[in-house]
Amino acid sequence: MATTDLPSESWQFRSVTTADIQRLSELEQELFLDPWTPGMIAGELREALGINEILLQGETILGYYFLSMLEDEAELHNIAVPKNFQKLGVGTFILKNIVNRCDANGIERLYLEVRDDNASAIRLYEKMGFECIGRRPGYYSVEKKDALIYMRTKHELV
Repeated sequence: MATTDLPSESWQFRSVTTADIQRLSELEQELFLDPWTPGMIAGELREALGINEILLQGETILGYYFLSMLEDEAELHNIAVPKNFQKLGVGTFILKNIVNRCDANGIERLYLEVRDDNASAIRLYEKMGFECIGRRPGYYSVEKKDALIYMRTKHELV
């Protein structure tokens, strides 16, 4: 397990750049059965409505996310924490940053999808005020798993 001060003033968010695509693609390969490709990551970076950030401690990637905002709604497209930083509060830290950013930008509803058997992510989302509002059967085609659709409204406090 990696050692790090959790959370720490040395943690810094910065925007994802094209220079990060290869490393994020490698992390995707390590973390997911149906990982985002370099082309998918590059596509996210081209989105005008996108907010894409990496959480760093020095040069170490603690996690990252891809988010889009449009008027009063936002969608979390991807959030990931490398295995050696999971279960240490990094995901909670990143998600709180996302929620605070959405609230500060007048976002009324924040949506995300999660694999229906990803119990730890579901616990985190529910702890942060998200509610399950639907299901997409077979959404994760490689795993043949359903996606649960979660939503958090601005007025739900975390």
